[in-house]
Amino acid sequence: MSTFLVRYSHFLVFVDQDPRPKCESPVELSVRLDDSALSEEVVSGNWSAGICVGVDPADSRHYKIFPSMGNRAHAGFRQVVGVPVVVRDWIDFLRVAADCGEVFDSGDTLFMDRSAEDTKVLNRKTMESLRSDLGAV
Repeated sequence: MSTFLVRYSHFLVFVDQDPRPKCESPVELSVRLDDSALSEEVVSGNWSAGICVGVDPADSRHYKIFPSMGNRAHAGFRQVVGVPVVVRDWIDFLRVAADCGEVFDSGDTLFMDRSAEDTKVLNRKTMESLRSDLGAV
């Protein structure tokens, strides 16, 4: 599928819809993502712990998600460092990242579409969730 790629922090965010202007990070346009080998695993709930991303050495716009580094190496793809996230739009990524514990400053341009108060509430809820998960309530 043709998509957009944003390298944000330690994430490789593949976005279906153009993330600009909400995202000020560099956006790679018209990249191809092939993740068909994982579709059945994701649906069945058997997600691989060694999941990784590779790029085709013959086509720098062709990325593929592999269940392991061994599969990537066997296919001849170069390693791309980062945690792959595939989302419909940039706001979906922000929600997923917040659910995973990422904390964003209210001044962060990623939250241009949110009020400062909404961002403070989101960050407070994220931190409360992290403290609860760590047993430090």
